[in-house]
Amino acid sequence: MDYTLPNWLQEVGSSIYWICQFALLYPLWVAWQRREYWTLPVQILFWVLVALEINCFFLNTLNLLSLNAEFIAMFELPSYGISTWGFAHLQSNIRCLGFIGVYYYALQSQTIRRVLHGWIPVLVLIALFDSFYFNPFLEFKHNEYTEFSQNITVIVLCLLYFEQLLQQLRTSQIEREPMFWISISAIVQLTGVLVFGNIINKMLADTNYTNGRNYQALFGLVHSSVTLVSYGLLTLAFYQLGRQQKMVLK
Repeated sequence: MDYTLPNWLQEVGSSIYWICQFALLYPLWVAWQRREYWTLPVQILFWVLVALEINCFFLNTLNLLSLNAEFIAMFELPSYGISTWGFAHLQSNIRCLGFIGVYYYALQSQTIRRVLHGWIPVLVLIALFDSFYFNPFLEFKHNEYTEFSQNITVIVLCLLYFEQLLQQLRTSQIEREPMFWISISAIVQLTGVLVFGNIINKMLADTNYTNGRNYQALFGLVHSSVTLVSYGLLTLAFYQLGRQQKMVLK
């Protein structure tokens, strides 16, 4: 099946995609400025986001090099350039397993922690089988089983955290809780990945690899727009660091 995108839509989508690659630096800067107020979950999240940005840098650098005909000719690479699917698989694993680590310490229930002790190894096994057997990144396949299982896990943990907050309403204002906004950010981004990612992957599956790269614009327009919203919520979360402590002192 052939999907035709207007030129203006391709340009807008590509622009948003590349803006998104650097947008994470701002919430990271805000978090670093308020590092004296870090809790353990926020500290874990910060370094997870740093790892995501570093991996994203390598992924996009290789993508750009793959578009350079001289570079491809110099190293006698295949016509499609360098495969970056390994970095793409790694990106989703860093994000979701990192968030699971965040909620492991944010949630106070020992029962949930014991469940995670057994569930995390299962998620790792799913990721390994998905990346090397079911949807090998060497064959330019999306790790859909990994993203589904990990994203659903994080979304459930977010909802459990909201339940925990409801029990603490008398001692805290949720709008001042960084983890409240972090949880909303995670739900927005991961739900977007599940819904829009599956739609776009279906479209790409109906095209060959060369034509599929042309639809990066659509990916940028939809997926990256959702990601930018989640980064805005992350920035708001990091701005709340220290405000809860100041409110208690008053």
